[in-house]
This record gives sequence, C-alpha cells and structure tokens, in this order.
Amino acid sequence: MKRSSSLGVAVLLGGLIIAGAGAGAGAGASPALAADAAGAGRAGALGIWTTSGGESQIRIAPCGPALCGRIVWLKDPYEKDGTLSRDTKNPVAAKRRRTVLGLTILTGMRPDPAKPDEWQDGRIYDPQSGKTYHADMWLKGTNKLRFHGYIGVPLFGETTTWTRAAKTNPLPPRPAKRRRH
Repeated sequence: MKRSSSLGVAVLLGGLIIAGAGAGAGAGASPALAADAAGAGRAGALGIWTTSGGESQIRIAPCGPALCGRIVWLKDPYEKDGTLSRDTKNPVAAKRRRTVLGLTILTGMRPDPAKPDEWQDGRIYDPQSGKTYHADMWLKGTNKLRFHGYIGVPLFGETTTWTRAAKTNPLPPRPAKRRRH
C-alpha cells in the first residue's frame, strides 16, 4: 500500500528496519568536500529544494563523501500550542524531542560513478511515519530532482519530484498560545 507524506518523501507502508537519519548536512563544508560529495563537476543537486507537495524545503549539502538533506522550512512548523513540531514518531525514544525543523532527513547519497547526475544508496527519513527508506536521486534538467524511495528492492518503490527553490521561504508566524481558564 502506498501513500505520500506532506514532506514529499515516498512512503511505503510496511515493515522496515530503521537505518536512521543522523549526521548534519554540511554546514561549513569545504569546497573539496563539496566536489567529493557531488561528484566531479556534479554539484547540481546542492541547494534548496521544495518538496512535491510544497509542504517543506530541504537544503542538500555535502556531508563527507556523500550528500545529505536537512529540513529548512515547513509550511506548518508549529503545534497547536505554538511550539515547534517534534519528531514524535521516531522509533528511538531519545530522538522524539528533536524539532522537525532542522532535522536531517536525507543521508548517504553517494554519486553514481557511471551517471554524472545521479546519486545512490542513500536513506530518506519520514518524520510523519518515523520510517526510513532506501533512496536514489537524479537531476532532471537543472531545476527538478527526482527521488525513488523503497524498501528492499527498488522495483517496489515510489518516485517523487522536488523543485529547486530560489531561496528559503520565511516561516509562518507562530500561532498565539492558548491560555488556560
């Protein structure tokens, strides 16, 4: 059974061993690391991307020899009480207090040596379900990034398209806190 989360992450319902989304996404990475992660002359995936549903933006940056992606904008980042949404569905209890805004959801995307605009063997985490999926990605032109998320065999996955953003959207205003009577 398939569904798509509001993050634009391909979500396939079913069992999965969580690989985890961990390392930070390349803040302050050197140009040499950027070239390694992107592949020689293949830095086209770096930058800010709006997910397919327009509900979030992800900044893709180098992290070691791979690319990672961090949530930098959410259409609705707040809980009803005005606090930032938390990663409450994470299967690791200690990680459930992390805010979704700023969360690294894409890890380990390594350049495909045979294909200049493709990355493979990554993981993509869906904070709405708490599940992590295998993922591959590839550029379609300069402004479209396609993701294929799957469990086990790529044949049984789902593909989604992200669009390059000119800049990070501003966060919506924080809702007023509800007062107790």
